[in-house]
Amino acid sequence: MRKNRFYLLFIAMGIASIVMLWDSSENVITPPKAEPAPQIPYAFAENAATRYFNDNGVLEYAFTANLLEHFRVLGDNRQPVDEYTMVDHPHFTIYQEDTPWHVESVDGKLVRSSEQIALWDTVRIWQEPPERLPGEEAPAYREASELTTEKLDINPVEKVAYTDEPVKILTPYGVINAVGMTANFKNRKIELHHKVHAIHRIPEDRSLNE
Repeated sequence: MRKNRFYLLFIAMGIASIVMLWDSSENVITPPKAEPAPQIPYAFAENAATRYFNDNGVLEYAFTANLLEHFRVLGDNRQPVDEYTMVDHPHFTIYQEDTPWHVESVDGKLVRSSEQIALWDTVRIWQEPPERLPGEEAPAYREASELTTEKLDINPVEKVAYTDEPVKILTPYGVINAVGMTANFKNRKIELHHKVHAIHRIPEDRSLNE
């Protein structure tokens, strides 16, 4: 009798195993993964604007954004282990002795531990052309040039920017394509890193059409 009970127990365990394997959906074998909780900003600001002055009171750069959302990631002891700010439509105006530079994108991210800001999605860099003097014609070289890329890291305090992504520069003299770029706005120097390909053209002589 006792031997039969052992047989019945083994059979029941076998049937249960077969049923579990037959119904071997991931819900049985692997517990469902919990969806990560949505991040809620710790603070936010709409239509943000700020200006940065150096120690001599000279305006270095201005910054605007449609929306700033500050996030804090808490650790096990409820202390923040990471803090960052997401930026919607950031725009920098970087001032130099001549006309200012403009840098903007659709999205950006500022990490608290760094002065560097990551920009992505339709990044544009351009410089306003010099003002025309009274009675002066508008030659092509006074037209604005524009650089576009998809990702860019910028340090507005040091006035430098860097990317490993493809870049495209449109100027009155043609088009330049390259991969990777370092821009130093202090000395108006843009260094292209790899695969530089340029197409030059003669600027239009507008004086002939006026």
